[in-house]
Amino acid sequence: MRRSVLIAWALAWAMGCGTDGASQDAKDSPVEVEADTADVPGETLVEPASDATPEASPDAAPDPGAPVLPAEIATEGGKVRGTGEIGWPRAFLGIPFAAPPVGDLRWRAPQPAARWDGVLSADVFGPGCAQDAGLMAEAPSYGEDCLTLNVWSPGRSGSAPVLVFIHGGGFLMGASASSVTIGDRLAADRGLVVVTLNYRLGPLGFLAHPALTAADPAHPTNFGLLDQRAALEWVHRNIAAFGGDPGDVTLAGQSAGGMGVCAQLAAAGGDGLFHRAILQSGPCMEGLPDLAGAEAQGAALAGALGCDGTADVLACLRGKDEVEVRQALPLRKGLFFGEGAFWQPAVDGVFLPGQPALRVRAGDSHRVPLLIGSNGDEGSLLRFLAYPGDIDEATFTAFVGTAFGGQAGAILARYPVASYPSVQKTLDALLGDFVFVCPTRRTMRDVAATGQPVRAYRFLHAPGFLPLPGFGAYHTAELPFVFAAAPAGAWFDADQEDLAGHMSAYWAAFVRTGEPGDGDGTHPWPAYDAADDRHLVLDFAITQATGYEDDACDFWDGMPMRP
Repeated sequence: MRRSVLIAWALAWAMGCGTDGASQDAKDSPVEVEADTADVPGETLVEPASDATPEASPDAAPDPGAPVLPAEIATEGGKVRGTGEIGWPRAFLGIPFAAPPVGDLRWRAPQPAARWDGVLSADVFGPGCAQDAGLMAEAPSYGEDCLTLNVWSPGRSGSAPVLVFIHGGGFLMGASASSVTIGDRLAADRGLVVVTLNYRLGPLGFLAHPALTAADPAHPTNFGLLDQRAALEWVHRNIAAFGGDPGDVTLAGQSAGGMGVCAQLAAAGGDGLFHRAILQSGPCMEGLPDLAGAEAQGAALAGALGCDGTADVLACLRGKDEVEVRQALPLRKGLFFGEGAFWQPAVDGVFLPGQPALRVRAGDSHRVPLLIGSNGDEGSLLRFLAYPGDIDEATFTAFVGTAFGGQAGAILARYPVASYPSVQKTLDALLGDFVFVCPTRRTMRDVAATGQPVRAYRFLHAPGFLPLPGFGAYHTAELPFVFAAAPAGAWFDADQEDLAGHMSAYWAAFVRTGEPGDGDGTHPWPAYDAADDRHLVLDFAITQATGYEDDACDFWDGMPMRP
């Protein structure tokens, strides 16, 4: 099978493709489940405290006597009509939260959406933001006119807690239309108002260029992050109409979405827009480019498009087709390593005054309770992006040399191929530790040091949803269990349904109170303490553990290279 097809296949499954409605209760075919409950090196399982106090139920459905939401909801842009029956949980899909960032609005801060006449039928997801649709076929379509969000509501007036979720995808792909981030069960079973959103990606979301800086010094880049902020502001102004409490918002994200959450924590402004944070396999970053570095990449893109040296470089760039813009510069291998373009946030000195991880470490960020964690096999999907087929030791060694330069010798010594079942598993471990697991440990320690409460986890269940063997508890594998929504074309077995029930309850309780509980107190979630890195292990057997991949993370903490 060709590499591009394999990548599309795996990513679509990993992120939950193929939905164009508000629910994925009907599944098409069974998928064999791969169980893996082995202990993870670097962690010590401990028994929960025997005198643990039973926790209150995390669920608080709206008062059945509360007024039901009307058939049409009035928002600042106009009325919307969603899906579902009056008085029951309802979905409102594809609501514009900002003007289409096209034409002269390309590479500008998001502008207010135009009001519409009549009633907007909010019954289908809006297009995903422009990307290579062959990599992740989730949204019904893709394009620049993409700044929409989705709301799932319990269906009654009141002040329900709000969960705003930011999708992942390496700042290059992904969309709010994913079968595993649909909020219907969290609304129906947990009483939350759930919001998912789109934001600009790739060069359309993260271009910097000297001409952009000169035109608008207050917004020189980070347009994708500004979109996330605009969606939060929309929630603050409008969510009460859907039964949500604008004073009780939790901002969550997975992978690049989690990194976006940390960027929002570290950003200037935004006070009061969210009150808790969840980072799923998306820790705080400290290796972002500064504005000059980001502008240099932007200048290279302008040169590749033939706009460098023109009388009006911005007019030239804005006149290019979005596909031309996205494909003008080759990307790095596996999205992250070696030579090539890497579109990501930048420390612009305005929206992002400094590296997110360093601002969090110094206490110069929005200080809110944090739920954070990583998965047992984070690197398998990253490795697949770089090498979808088998690799030999020479290829592995060459990759490490290209990716890590002068640090390659120490890294190869730390990850000897002979210590792992295969070369692929060696690279899986290296990539997962470097990009996700160990930065996650640093972030939880940094936040805890500021005095903010932290709850940490490791998700170790290998769900077997991917149509390829050996991926384990892969990057994104926790999403179906958090949202209690199996990927399109698959379903939970009884044990997975039970795990999804516990995990959705934990997340809902954190959204509601900042204290994640599973409802009956049988699996208490310990408060995090950097002295022993105590955390919750999420698998068919839910346990507490100490140590967080200590050997690997102590190694990476001593290395100068940081993601």
